[in-house]
Amino acid sequence: MRTIDISNRLQLHYFFTDKSHSIDAILRNDCEKEILNVIKDISETLSLSVQIETLPAEEGGFKESWKILGKNSVQITLIVSIAAIVMSRFPAENEELTELQLENLRLDN
Repeated sequence: MRTIDISNRLQLHYFFTDKSHSIDAILRNDCEKEILNVIKDISETLSLSVQIETLPAEEGGFKESWKILGKNSVQITLIVSIAAIVMSRFPAENEELTELQLENLRLDN
């Protein structure tokens, strides 16, 4: 029998392609709004009530943790797990590749 580890946290870790350690505030807030909407949709679909708290930011890159609170730790683990799976499925866009593909389409036409 396998046991399920209880997890009630999501860590958001932004990676930068340059040497900077800052992020545009509007972009960051737009990203986090989308993540919060995913968690909200999952919890509403499962008819679960949750509260999300922001924990202090961590060192190294840009990391932030959210603690998900609710009445049942197993249900919270389920919400966090589903949210992590959904978010990991969003492909990171390669702007250079996208621009090259658009240029190829223009040339083909």
